[in-house]
Amino acid sequence: MRRPNFFIAGAPKSGTTALYEALAAHPDVFMCPEKEPLFFCEDLVQESLEYHGRRVQRFLHADRDAYLALFQDAGDERVVGEATTNYLFSKVAARRIQAFGSDARVLIVLREPVDFLVSLHAQYLREGVEPLQRFEEALEAELDRRAGCRLPPQVYYPSYLFYRERVRYAEHLGRFLDAMGHDRVLVLLFDDLKADSTGMLRRVLEFLELDAEWVPEVPRANPHAEARFSRLNRLILHSRLKHQLQRSLSSEGYARVKGLGKRLLLREGERAALLEAQRRALMEEFRPEVERLGELLQRDLVSLWGYQSAR
Repeated sequence: MRRPNFFIAGAPKSGTTALYEALAAHPDVFMCPEKEPLFFCEDLVQESLEYHGRRVQRFLHADRDAYLALFQDAGDERVVGEATTNYLFSKVAARRIQAFGSDARVLIVLREPVDFLVSLHAQYLREGVEPLQRFEEALEAELDRRAGCRLPPQVYYPSYLFYRERVRYAEHLGRFLDAMGHDRVLVLLFDDLKADSTGMLRRVLEFLELDAEWVPEVPRANPHAEARFSRLNRLILHSRLKHQLQRSLSSEGYARVKGLGKRLLLREGERAALLEAQRRALMEEFRPEVERLGELLQRDLVSLWGYQSAR
């Protein structure tokens, strides 16, 4: 049985789904048909179990055999991969991936912190795990949530809603660089994907030592959307139905059902805009993180992301 040797490890809302779908179209790449199998997030799985008890249905592939079975259809492709954005935030995933395969390679895509968190909050609303409609209110609730208060029952695990922790990019990235080395970790920016998606995908293919002349189109995946029927959307997402369909249908069949579900349950919407004063206050707060990440990547992210005056 083939084992994965390539991982898209995050961050969410940064183009990972588009890259996952584009790479799956390459003839030398097999991508796990289920996105987000979460196998290496042992700490987050445990956190979820402690919060929900043994009823939790989100993490179905903590078992090694069940995880490897996801790759049973892989043939002679040179790269066998999967995508789990929560690997970036797990304290143990980088070490576990390294121990699993010493030749494994990891792709991480990062996004400007404020835009990332606003988009993440919108996704949480759509998934039904965030009951606070205003982004500013969700940020203000973080201290209470760290103390175990105001946590909604649908959230996968409590730290899922610790927004500020999500943008400690240098810390998260550092775990992968320490465990795997710079040669086996490719870090790209969402800005690169927007500016030149074909060029960015070519860099990924070169990183994987694949034919970079055959470059599939990068789709626009996961545009901003909101739930048409919030309660129904939440019920379906947090039921057994989703995982039963994943197990019983082929990857193509599940993709068709998933696409139909999105068309029925979601609609395009306008992302709520932050007031300029709120955005600047967050940029001032996050500037030290941006500077640390820039030093790590040797890129001037302060200028790229417009943080020059965020003091």
